[in-house]
Amino acid sequence: QFIMVAFCIFFSTKTSTLSTNPYLFWGVTSLLTFYIFNNTRVVITKKFTKIIIIFFLLTIITNIQHSDFTPLFFVSKSVLVFFAFLTIVLLKDRFFILYEYIIYILALVSLPLFILQLISFDLIYNIARVIESNILIFELVDNKSATLILWNLQSGFHENRNCGFMWEPSAFAAMLLLPIMINLVLHNF
Repeated sequence: QFIMVAFCIFFSTKTSTLSTNPYLFWGVTSLLTFYIFNNTRVVITKKFTKIIIIFFLLTIITNIQHSDFTPLFFVSKSVLVFFAFLTIVLLKDRFFILYEYIIYILALVSLPLFILQLISFDLIYNIARVIESNILIFELVDNKSATLILWNLQSGFHENRNCGFMWEPSAFAAMLLLPIMINLVLHNF
């Protein structure tokens, strides 16, 4: 269960070449989906089917409007949404508890690294870039970011902001807000 939730979070970050690797994405998705269908009783309801169809249609319309329809992108995003929805349906409330826990741990990891970033951004950035360039799985995503999978740095206008495990600070903030809301709901605030 932990792996299924972590998978949904990891592949939504899109900060490292590991999280954008299509072979890893399809491999992990296939294995986890195979596991789910073999070890649980999955019932695909009409409501589930309607949600998936609406998502497909909205995604196609949005992509065509922006003249940016890429079939592989569309299919991979659809599969990720399908897998996330399937995970939520299977785990029910447990999904939200695990999601909150994983985000909490990732936020804790980012705090000491962010303090180091504030003390000496250039040093930390250069160390991260050296690690990226020498370890194949970290491979460079672009020239403005440095990623160590659980933590991301952005040079330029994000040097004094915490990107955490996401590609930029506002996405990280959004990922932190969801567990806060989940916690409030779970504890009847």
